[in-house]
Amino acid sequence: MPPIVDHYHWDIHSDYTILTPSQLSSGGDPDKPDFLVQFRAYRSNTTSRHLVTSKIAILRFDSIITDLNNSASPFFRYLGMPEERQVNLVDEISFFADGLAMDISNAGETMFPIVVSIDISDDAYVDDFQEEAAELIKELEKVVVNEEDYYEQCPICLDRPSTGEEITYMPCSHFCHSNCLLKWFQKNASCPLCRFQCLTIFSQI
Repeated sequence: MPPIVDHYHWDIHSDYTILTPSQLSSGGDPDKPDFLVQFRAYRSNTTSRHLVTSKIAILRFDSIITDLNNSASPFFRYLGMPEERQVNLVDEISFFADGLAMDISNAGETMFPIVVSIDISDDAYVDDFQEEAAELIKELEKVVVNEEDYYEQCPICLDRPSTGEEITYMPCSHFCHSNCLLKWFQKNASCPLCRFQCLTIFSQI
């Protein structure tokens, strides 16, 4: 049986820079502090890492698990995270939050900031990108070039379309060779020129 490949890795830490001045001075109950959790999802590989989406959630001291299940679990499912890994992450966030609240050096605090950085390897989205890219290409406007001199270049291969070649227009009105665009969308979600979000896989929640 082949080994199970885990595409999701995370780091949980506290970062007061994500709190606004009003949140820092909020008059909450130090015996029942709130937790502001910022989730950051990164797409990563061996050479690069970039933020693809994020989400903010507020957790109440006496309902941490419930609040996580209501606000964070849908976000995890959106990222394609397996249910078992979702449960693990919820438990780890809850344990981390409890630790902050119980730490005597944090006595008197009414709001704790928590950052959850989730790294998703490229392989986790290969199939989704390929499927959505193929469907999008089918729906987009296509034109067969019939002019002798087409002066605009395909922004992917940088060649000018030749007579008889098919080009595809994206929702932002920029065009590419149809074959170039299909390959591009299998690894990227936006227009190569203006970065308009064409695929929905990594759209903002």
